[in-house]
Amino acid sequence: MLLLLAVAMLVVFVSWDGDRMAARAKRAADLRPSGTGVTPRTLITVPSLFAAGGALGAIAVVLVIKPQVPPFAGRGSWFLELLHAALGPYGPAMVALALSLACVFGAVMCMKQRVA
Repeated sequence: MLLLLAVAMLVVFVSWDGDRMAARAKRAADLRPSGTGVTPRTLITVPSLFAAGGALGAIAVVLVIKPQVPPFAGRGSWFLELLHAALGPYGPAMVALALSLACVFGAVMCMKQRVA
């Protein structure tokens, strides 16, 4: 009985969401470009990516100076266990450094795309 109720609620939600998305697409088609050529997304993306890259770089430095050792505790302990088992004691630092470099590279690519 509970399964039938859940399926019925899912069907109602999918129908409602489809109507809502169709209305949104129609409204978006009515909008006209402003002509300024400035999109807010690129103005926010570059500093955010640089900030995330800097924060992850700082985390990587801390993890290199004082690597964590098992047993890990907390919600992400399974992930730290996996990284430690796969990559050794500096595994979490290597992943943080790789993510930091990816963020900085993404910010540089956004800047190049905006300039060109």
